[in-house]
Amino acid sequence: PAVDAGPDQSICNGDSFNLSSIGSGINRTYYTSQANANNATNAISSNVTPGVTATYYVRSDNGTCYNTDSVIITVIDRVVPSVSISVPETNICSTDNTITFTATPANGGNTPTYQWQINGSNVAGSGNTFIAPASASDYTVTVIMTPSADICVTLPSVTSNTLNMSVYTAPSQPDEIIGNLGICPIDTNTYTVTNDPNIVSYLWSVPSGFIIDSGNGTNSVSISSTSSLTNGDYTFSVIAENPCGQSTIREVEVTVDDYVYVNAGPYQYVCLGTTTITLDGEINGAITRRKQWGWDDGNVGGNVPNSNSNNDLTGTYTLPSGLVGGEVIIITITAKKINQT
Repeated sequence: PAVDAGPDQSICNGDSFNLSSIGSGINRTYYTSQANANNATNAISSNVTPGVTATYYVRSDNGTCYNTDSVIITVIDRVVPSVSISVPETNICSTDNTITFTATPANGGNTPTYQWQINGSNVAGSGNTFIAPASASDYTVTVIMTPSADICVTLPSVTSNTLNMSVYTAPSQPDEIIGNLGICPIDTNTYTVTNDPNIVSYLWSVPSGFIIDSGNGTNSVSISSTSSLTNGDYTFSVIAENPCGQSTIREVEVTVDDYVYVNAGPYQYVCLGTTTITLDGEINGAITRRKQWGWDDGNVGGNVPNSNSNNDLTGTYTLPSGLVGGEVIIITITAKKINQT
């Protein structure tokens, strides 16, 4: 009788195959060797699970004569699938809806499928690229890859790495620049603005004769003044920057001179019961503007005139209450950061 074992087959390691599902012939029985098929001994089940590539034999017998054929079952080792995702930039603007994520598979077969996720929840999209919608807050992105059926894998699906996306809004102008505003070269000083978590970097700028030693890109820089500077006023500036763009510029004027002069004025004697006096301070040299100096009474309870006006040099000081005869109050004028009193 005619018998056909069918076409050779390939299966994944660990899978079973039913030999009777292919081929043709009457009264078929199956064997692991040609000799057994010829002798009709040690027949096996048609459902086989080979651990390695194997040849199986089929016998068709009509009671008078027989015929045999063979089929090869190739066993393919399973591979470990994986997938990774990438994006050009993880710091993004809240209005940006063009951010493209790309999945790169390994051992995914010819046509793997993808399930994208934002913050762990499924979103639309099954291809290897994904464009995220604009977002007002930080979020995470992952993808689940399912390999196609044309590859033998150890896992039915795998999850990618997680990308943490930091979302920014339009940058605000940096706060006031804090630092020494009166300079006697050669000197090094630190200048700072309040650190804003919505900012990626701070771009500082100084005129010729000054050097940014360290910190450019951060909210605090170290700036040196050199001997090439001439006396006068100079402008330092800083711009805040993030993926949404740049802020308006923040500037501060510094004064350069070869000396610093402050004078609190002559001693004053007042009668008991006096509530105010008029101060008589002086400044000069590298100290030229109100923000570069300040009055201080040692926190004895009086009220020093520290507004933003140079007129405060001759402003009114309010004495503390409860004074008794013979008490002394020391009021000082100090050049800020330069420590000249």
